[in-house]
Amino acid sequence: MKYLGNSPENLFQRIKRYVIEYEAEHGKGSSVNIAVGEPDTCPPETVRKIVAEEVLKNENGIHTYWDNRDPGKFCKNMVLQIANIDIDEYKNISSLVLPGEKSMLGLLPISCGANRTDEEYENSGFVKTTPAYDLIGQWAEYLGEESIAWPLYSSENFKLNLENLPKTEKKPRMIITVKPGNPCPAGATREDWEQLIEYCIEHNIRLVNDGAYTSLTHKNHVPLCAVAKDYENLDWIEYFSISKALSACGWRLGAAIGSKDFISELTKVKGNADSGPFGPALVGCEKYFALPEAKKEMKKIQEMYEKRLEIALEIFKQKGFQLACPTDSGFFMLFHCPKTLNGETVKNPEEFNKKMIELAGIVGVPFTGSEINGENEQFIRYSVCSDFTDEKIQEKVNTAFNEITIGY
Repeated sequence: MKYLGNSPENLFQRIKRYVIEYEAEHGKGSSVNIAVGEPDTCPPETVRKIVAEEVLKNENGIHTYWDNRDPGKFCKNMVLQIANIDIDEYKNISSLVLPGEKSMLGLLPISCGANRTDEEYENSGFVKTTPAYDLIGQWAEYLGEESIAWPLYSSENFKLNLENLPKTEKKPRMIITVKPGNPCPAGATREDWEQLIEYCIEHNIRLVNDGAYTSLTHKNHVPLCAVAKDYENLDWIEYFSISKALSACGWRLGAAIGSKDFISELTKVKGNADSGPFGPALVGCEKYFALPEAKKEMKKIQEMYEKRLEIALEIFKQKGFQLACPTDSGFFMLFHCPKTLNGETVKNPEEFNKKMIELAGIVGVPFTGSEINGENEQFIRYSVCSDFTDEKIQEKVNTAFNEITIGY
């Protein structure tokens, strides 16, 4: 018996299969895997030492369930370092420790009353910006709710343009944005947030921003919390993560801050779904974020990716790839997908990516964007989680590029 039907193969599992097939023919390590969005470096030694000390403590309280508890100042210290906001200064802001982001994103629709049909609930469904990883859409499907795409366009630098917000009979329960984003490494302005906040207040919509890449901002970006803190009537949440800030994806740790009602309901749902993060990492990172070294070391991580991007962008530019938007943040480059590869037409980004792997072992991630004039925008995303400051990496990419010719 199956309740979820015959779900299609996961995109990343499919890409990994293509890589395995390529390397089986050309040798292990022969591919240029610049698809992965996982840091290739380790957390700074300072924080590793602090967490190690906590691991070695013979204190039960460190090693037990943490549930929804904060040691005291983890969320405060983390948000102060990443977003320069002292949440203790605002009586209307609450916080919650997150054991990673993906599952915690999945709890948001439930926290917004997914599938409640009571007459008092005038809103329904969820709006998410696109192109993006559609986690909210997947969860909405699991919960029997509607998810609606808010198209962001490359011609507008993926701006949060309210004019492009879908017109629906009922207003959504929640709007979720990803700024600065993946796959679109573009930030947001104060004006963007102010217009969206006023819209959400007017229509009783909860607002969420996935701000996992906030600490890796290379150009201008204003976090949602920097604006939302001044709106007492707004129901909102912003997520932050140490995964990219500290190159610590496997530690599964982050912070949510937002309005008291929304955080309270997320906390309630989380309490029935999760027993909290790994205690030594939580306590250790709280201490680390209180140190002046934290800001300096996160800045070094940000500058590392900025330097890698400078080099990688020049290599891709020389090959003819066209950027879909500037790289304002993060470690991704988003390009318009070429229409031809070695003289042959490619139908879509997934076919382009597959052929790039087959021909040259160059691995990216395909994305389909929003519709313009009857056709969807097509994108291919590459990462600088490989060290493009290493001349051997540069040579490997350039050698692979010798095997292909692209056209628009």
